Amino acid sequence: LAEQDIPALCALLTRRHPATRANVIVALASLQAPACPDGSDPARLLASAQAPQVRAAAARWLQATGRPDAAATLARHARSEVDPRVIRACRAPELPPLGRQSDVYAYGADAHTPLEGRLMALTLADSSVLVAPTDALAHLHLDHAPEGELSLWDPAIAPLEP
Repeated sequence: LAEQDIPALCALLTRRHPATRANVIVALASLQAPACPDGSDPARLLASAQAPQVRAAAARWLQATGRPDAAATLARHARSEVDPRVIRACRAPELPPLGRQSDVYAYGADAHTPLEGRLMALTLADSSVLVAPTDALAHLHLDHAPEGELSLWDPAIAPLEP
């Protein structure tokens, strides 16, 4: 990705799935992009997005913009936010380093039934989301993942953003 990709990334913020939005926002953060010309703004997304993945990614983008109000805005949201992933992103908004190998096994709600061949979403430590099917062993493998916590969820039941 490069600076010339910012307008195309901003255009993708109209997509409503939280995995797509989170990935676009993390890309904008990695480019240290300012708010988008269409009005998409990391502080506004942090305050209004429904999905915690999107809010966490927005916290990282806000930090990356270097705006003078970023630290105060992130501190305020860290105090008022209820989702622990968003709180962590507000308290430590820098993008984590890559290099971790991640192996995740997906199980059903009963914690015993393997979810083989199922489309799953894996939120990575940088707030990006990998959407991929599990293999025959209900396994997802990722080389060079961002270092930190992971969370697994079903992208088919995620509410769409407004």
